[in-house]
Amino acid sequence: MECYNCYYYESNYPLYFDPSIPEHPSCTRGSIPDESLKVNCSEVSFGGGGGGENFTYTCMDLTMDGVFNLSPIFTFNGTIRSCVSSYKDDGVDFTEECQDGKLGKVMSNSSNGEIQDILRDFSSFFNELVTDTHVCNCNQDLCNADE
Repeated sequence: MECYNCYYYESNYPLYFDPSIPEHPSCTRGSIPDESLKVNCSEVSFGGGGGGENFTYTCMDLTMDGVFNLSPIFTFNGTIRSCVSSYKDDGVDFTEECQDGKLGKVMSNSSNGEIQDILRDFSSFFNELVTDTHVCNCNQDLCNADE
């Protein structure tokens, strides 16, 4: 499976993302990422999952607007697009879904455990009660672009 693999954010606080995900302005919400940002999911996976032939994949598009836990004066809005993987033998079949709402609600309503884990990691940085979150995952090549 191929997905776009990139992020773009605006914040008054510096952030450091997974170095396997490049920052690129075409990754911003409402855009179709640059062709150079396509990846084969067996080679790249966001959120600590694995890769290779023993895994199944889904494309993720995550946008967040909110504040950091460390101080509400630090704001964040950004988009992350990448592959998410699951080990095939664990019985997980990625259900395509979209969730919108506050980070805490979206995290608890997602039926995909791997995406819940990614959102849980973000909840340690962003206030889950006030951070607006939109996350979709899809199971077709390059489906994580805004069109």
